[in-house]
Amino acid sequence: MNLEHIVQKLGGINIPPLEPSLMEVLDFNREMQLIDERYRAESVLLDAIADGDEYAAIAAFYAYALVMQKPLQKATPTSADPLRDYKNSVMITNTLFRKAIERNHVHPIYIHHSSSRLGVRIEQAQTEQELNDLMLEMVKTYCKLVKEYSLAPYSAPVQKAILYIDLNLCSPISTRDIAADQFISPNYLSTRFKEEVGDSISNYLLKRRINMACALLKTSSLSIQDLAAKVGIPDASYFSKQFKRITGTPPVQYQKEARRDSRSVSEDA
Repeated sequence: MNLEHIVQKLGGINIPPLEPSLMEVLDFNREMQLIDERYRAESVLLDAIADGDEYAAIAAFYAYALVMQKPLQKATPTSADPLRDYKNSVMITNTLFRKAIERNHVHPIYIHHSSSRLGVRIEQAQTEQELNDLMLEMVKTYCKLVKEYSLAPYSAPVQKAILYIDLNLCSPISTRDIAADQFISPNYLSTRFKEEVGDSISNYLLKRRINMACALLKTSSLSIQDLAAKVGIPDASYFSKQFKRITGTPPVQYQKEARRDSRSVSEDA
């Protein structure tokens, strides 16, 4: 039972005023409790995002939101514009989420595009509800980045090999090039890569190029030959054959279906 409850129970009994020093101690203790509550909720959320656990991260997000909605937790306005204050807060959260997934060996080259895009959308938001929805999308986005790009399970040589591949995806590269970048044997790197990734370097490289091609087919009007060259596969016939092998669909058909789906979404909107 705290001092306020005691005072209420004593009712009309005349109680001498508290010494200023005691009031300062009580205020300080309350502030410490509020800070501890907020930081513990924030830590749980950041840990879940760093792990890429979307289910746990969403649950932690709602728990954190409940903490922040308490009257004593609400931030003191820093300007006459509440929406501007909220945007600043969400911007800070975007940075915290970004740094959290870096802890799980997600390289900034994978994070930058999503982080920048979210930053633009934060600035463009017109209402607090838009920012609330965007916060939830941020949680999901960063969890997805961890699932797709975390290098934590791999040894240093394999981590560096994957980064080298992604940084040079559109250029002619070989296992020998990747190994030379680390001053190690191509055979040693190939063995470690296959053991840890479960795929050969050449097939992993091909799949990454096909993934890039899929993204381009949804947004680009390039011919198949030009698109193939753009993703580092100059032989259009080989590209088409491998594209169908990996995706199950020829690139021309994939492009038509992607555009049709895009039009359908636009019409529904």
